[in-house]
Amino acid sequence: MISRLFGTIISWEEDAITLRAGAVGYRVHLSPYSMSVLSGTDSESSELSLYTQFFWSEHQDSPTLVGFPTKEEQDLFLLLRKVQGLGPMTALRILSLPVEEMLSMISQGDVSRLKTLKGVGDKTAKKIISELKEEVQPISTPLIPAEPTGKNKTASLTDISSLVRETLVQQFGHTPIEASRLVAAALKKNPDIRTIEELFSEVYRIGSD
Repeated sequence: MISRLFGTIISWEEDAITLRAGAVGYRVHLSPYSMSVLSGTDSESSELSLYTQFFWSEHQDSPTLVGFPTKEEQDLFLLLRKVQGLGPMTALRILSLPVEEMLSMISQGDVSRLKTLKGVGDKTAKKIISELKEEVQPISTPLIPAEPTGKNKTASLTDISSLVRETLVQQFGHTPIEASRLVAAALKKNPDIRTIEELFSEVYRIGSD
């Protein structure tokens, strides 16, 4: 059973990469979010670490290997797999936003936003919420007050920016310079950002442009 892979990316497809680990090249499917984040990095020249899940059944022509740059994304994928009717590739395609944002949507029962994700209709969105809402931790507490003072707002935004930059570097493979550029661009585009989730969401949108 393959549970972790360490290597360098040698080729890209629409929803997968080929990762060279030693003398072997593994074709690994990634979520739309991870594909977007990794495509903006110099990942071909640095080692990438992936958590992996392996699928193979009599109905498949070939085995399917899916990967996740973070344990949090893998855990969310496994949660989605608990929803009746969601196969591995469908669950993977749903992961098109940062984990924090996805968990917030589920915990808040936000059907309308879930329906905007690829492969999620009204029925599926309601099923995801009804079956998983109690299993996810609500992410709704902002990191700065609703009406912060100038000094507190600056300090809090500095903390938020540092945490997001660190995550982009350590978990998603960005260089420190690239992470700083993405965070700065996100804050410039949306100066009203107040939480880590909002900053990750804006960074993702910039990376997708």
